[in-house]
Amino acid sequence: MSMNNRNSSKYYADSITRVTDPFWKVTCGGCGHTYLSCIAISNCPTCGCPDGERFLGETPYDEVIAERVEPKMNFASEEARKIYYEKSE
Repeated sequence: MSMNNRNSSKYYADSITRVTDPFWKVTCGGCGHTYLSCIAISNCPTCGCPDGERFLGETPYDEVIAERVEPKMNFASEEARKIYYEKSE
């Protein structure tokens, strides 16, 4: 097994999300859709609404933020960062 294959097993296929990253459970404030997201500040995949109730396990978003700073995007590589921002434009 090459080193690249061993390192790639630490990330999901998007090369951005680590397999150890926590997922937020989000209930959309617009349409009520419940979904999981590795990004706390994501928009609803159904209606695009940015508002919603976010939980990390049983802990609400506001409590998580009070304990640590606002979540930021972490990328597995510079290439993954470029791909993400190209797709979001």
